[in-house]
Amino acid sequence: MVVQMEPIKRLQLTSQVIDRIKAYIQSNQLKAGMRLPGERELARTLGVSRNVTREAIRALQATGILDIQPGNGIFVADFDYGEIASHMNFAISRQENQFAHWVEARIVLEQGVLELVARRITPAQIERLEAGIRRMECTESYEADEAADLDFHRGLVEMTENPVLIEMTSFLNHFFQEGRRLKGKQFGGAEGHRQIVEALKRRDGKEAGRLMREHLQLWSD
Repeated sequence: MVVQMEPIKRLQLTSQVIDRIKAYIQSNQLKAGMRLPGERELARTLGVSRNVTREAIRALQATGILDIQPGNGIFVADFDYGEIASHMNFAISRQENQFAHWVEARIVLEQGVLELVARRITPAQIERLEAGIRRMECTESYEADEAADLDFHRGLVEMTENPVLIEMTSFLNHFFQEGRRLKGKQFGGAEGHRQIVEALKRRDGKEAGRLMREHLQLWSD
């Protein structure tokens, strides 16, 4: 029996171009702000139409990998986790129970972070956290409250000095800031954060983790 070949779908072709462009960026160790070949050159090199190339470039722009500057060219973007968080929140908002799974994932991660921080935290770092709490107490707008909350959680994970945890938590923080807008949540406040810091002062990572769980579980309500 002769097996017939299936035609290449346009979507598959676009996906292949996306993969080739990402591989090019990695292989050449291109950093944010570095220029890529133009659309015409990319199409010629990859042996595809300019329409397919354009679709791939726009997809990479939408995910925060490329920065298209009309009249200037195509550049590697300074990756923004906020773009990915926005797309994921849109998808998750349409799926029942998915948000609760993300809340659980963040709880597990930040509890582990606090146990590590409790062993390493210094007096100067405690002062930084307490300064952040004082800032929370003075916020008078949603934007200021959001910024203070993000800075507090970012500060905690940076104290681990673990680049993997920092990257992962940075993504989750952007995700939850966007989710906070979607759900209209304003929660926690300075007191909940202060209790966490007091536990860290005692180097009680387990208690700090328990308090963080209570703090984050408010998202599930």
